[in-house]
Amino acid sequence: MAMTDSYACPLVSVIVPIYKAEKYLDMCVESIVRQTLHNIEIILVDDGSPDRCPQMCDDYAAEDSRIIVIHKKNGGPGIARNTGLSIAQGKWVCFVDSDDFIALNTLEESVAIGEKNGAEQVRFLFNTVSYNYDRSLCAVSVEDKSGVLSVSFDEKVNPILEAVTNMPFGACVKTTDSACTAIFRRDMLMDNNLVFCPEGEIVVEDYAFILEVAPKCSSIVYTNNHFYYYRDTPCSRSKFRPDRMDRSAEISLYLEHNLPKHGYKNVSLIGASVMLGYLRNYLREIYGSDLTAKEKRLAHHEAVNHPYIHKIIERKDYKHLTMMQRLAFYVRDSYLMSRLLTCGRDWLRVVVKK
Repeated sequence: MAMTDSYACPLVSVIVPIYKAEKYLDMCVESIVRQTLHNIEIILVDDGSPDRCPQMCDDYAAEDSRIIVIHKKNGGPGIARNTGLSIAQGKWVCFVDSDDFIALNTLEESVAIGEKNGAEQVRFLFNTVSYNYDRSLCAVSVEDKSGVLSVSFDEKVNPILEAVTNMPFGACVKTTDSACTAIFRRDMLMDNNLVFCPEGEIVVEDYAFILEVAPKCSSIVYTNNHFYYYRDTPCSRSKFRPDRMDRSAEISLYLEHNLPKHGYKNVSLIGASVMLGYLRNYLREIYGSDLTAKEKRLAHHEAVNHPYIHKIIERKDYKHLTMMQRLAFYVRDSYLMSRLLTCGRDWLRVVVKK
């Protein structure tokens, strides 16, 4: 991993918030260190991780002069990213989660696309890999069609809204709902004072960040290349969050409050769609956890009776959703039907085997 190249000003600052990721950190850091673009700085933010990660970070820095390590008290990924951003020196900035990794040509190709088009943000796609994925790192073949240069407000925001809400907004390109699948011009972020919301203020820092950043960009390029690798880690009791529905309601309320100022209507329907999407994911998390059967049923009951769900009922928003969303809504009170609809054949296969 050794690298001693130094540059007066890095072209890209890669910020990695780190917490309880010792199993995956080597692969994550290696994918950044081995980038085909060498003129980068790598900012590892140890967010008070209680495992071997702090020492691992120091070891990486001892081998590569481009690596900067920050040790801080745990404050969540949003604050960790902001901490890294506050010392970043690169012309461009990107974020990589510590259990994920990127293709070896991610930065070189993304910067080239951004510079060619005069963009302030380049958004790319991701591949999902299993939690135990350990194959060799590689570069990916770059498609000639490098996406769409977006300059109008709708073109910039609608693809992100489609990714966040799973609702049609007439977007002409596909994108993701993550801040990790993009590179950003650092001066654009600094000039507009754009940072991540601390965890606890809003359910998903990424959503608020990318929705606030998009309108501030003079242009965005959406590329079809799958540069990012998201690791699908198994659900466990340690990851199970009973407050998930409360935090999900926060993002729905955030959208309802902030979208009207950009000219969007039917924001209550948007909030309902997002909340029901979270409900389905949350129920899947419950069913896949190692909670007892009794605990699963209790968690299910509390989720489907959340105050925001009742708000959707009162406003009758569910009547205007997609057929699958309406079906999920109608069977939500039935543990068995809801589980069947959420987990489908995978759950039936387990039941039959028993």
